[in-house]
Amino acid sequence: MTASGPPPATGARDDRGASLVEVLVASGLMMVVSALVTSGIVTMSRSLSQVEGMNQAQARSGLAFARLDGEVRYASDIAPPAVVSGVPTVTYYVPVSAGGNQCRQWRLAGDRLERRGWPAGRPASGGWQLIADGVAASGAEAGQVGPFRRHAPETANGHQRLELRVRSSGGGGVGAAARETAITFTAWNSVEGLAGAGACTIESR
Repeated sequence: MTASGPPPATGARDDRGASLVEVLVASGLMMVVSALVTSGIVTMSRSLSQVEGMNQAQARSGLAFARLDGEVRYASDIAPPAVVSGVPTVTYYVPVSAGGNQCRQWRLAGDRLERRGWPAGRPASGGWQLIADGVAASGAEAGQVGPFRRHAPETANGHQRLELRVRSSGGGGVGAAARETAITFTAWNSVEGLAGAGACTIESR
């Protein structure tokens, strides 16, 4: 009796390995998918960086505006902005009932927005306090010195105003996010013809 088994397969594929063409096609597909994923990650990272930069720029501007508004609103006289020792500067006079009248001075030194204060009628003194960095002047309006511009009262009973025009950078080099802002603050205690800032110009450098 002769043992019989299944007949040998004819034309059956050998599954013991992949051909070179299949390997090349699979590798190409993986490279394409990897490139797409990498591109998406890079784009997302750049977008997040720009958003973060804009937030930083807005925070810088907001801090400077809040500080300046809190001082200028009580000023009785704003001196015309001037270049002092090569730096755009603005000075204003703040009457204070307790502790004596005060002089306040802001400047844009490089990319640093700084302020200082001292008693009126005395030589300018005190170190400069950093308010915001990564800041540049924006615009070139008539009467503008650096980022500062003084507005005289528009009516007989009007008030002086101080305009600040800045561009705040979020950092990150070329193409970094930046925010341009212009805002005007009103000196509610000011009256045209009532001087005071002259007491702040003594050796104000």
